[in-house]
Amino acid sequence: MIDYRNCVKVKDGVVTREPVPEFLTNSQIPIDQIADLTWLNIPEFAGYGWWPVVNQWPELGKYQSYDGEEVLTIDAANTVVISTIAVRDWTAAEIKSYKMAQNRRITPTALRYRFTDDEKVGFELAMLDDPTSPAGRQAAATMRALQKDLFVGGQADLNSPALQARVQQLETLGAIAAGRAEEIIWGEIEPREVP
Repeated sequence: MIDYRNCVKVKDGVVTREPVPEFLTNSQIPIDQIADLTWLNIPEFAGYGWWPVVNQWPELGKYQSYDGEEVLTIDAANTVVISTIAVRDWTAAEIKSYKMAQNRRITPTALRYRFTDDEKVGFELAMLDDPTSPAGRQAAATMRALQKDLFVGGQADLNSPALQARVQQLETLGAIAAGRAEEIIWGEIEPREVP
């Protein structure tokens, strides 16, 4: 069976996506013979034909999509039309939207390992109680409460607004550097992190 669906019309150097006429497909004429229809001796078909398309679209990487319209280029030497298309990287907002639609549950241990050793040491120091300082006691109690909220339980859902708010609170309190909350919440999930 000849596949005419992968052919495009070529006339006077212009390519258009038009289906092969039914009278040609019904006749099962070989594709190499429909590339130039002058042999039909039909005036309205003089000077054009249908050429096979060779798809040269690049493979998409993670967080990429095709951008714009395909570009059809005549390769006269091989009597084919080359189809290409641009690729664009997703925006940060598109990546977040995609991730929000995924199951992003990890173990509490995996969440803990998303923090650096220095950050974890900082947590421990910040949780030390200072009975002489009411403000210090309050800050230490806040850190202990955050630790329990983040690292207790069977799973940590990175899509949870509550978990995201607690990680962001660590950044606001200065327990982690600016930008780290974003990295911790939206970093790629490794297979070993999944419960």
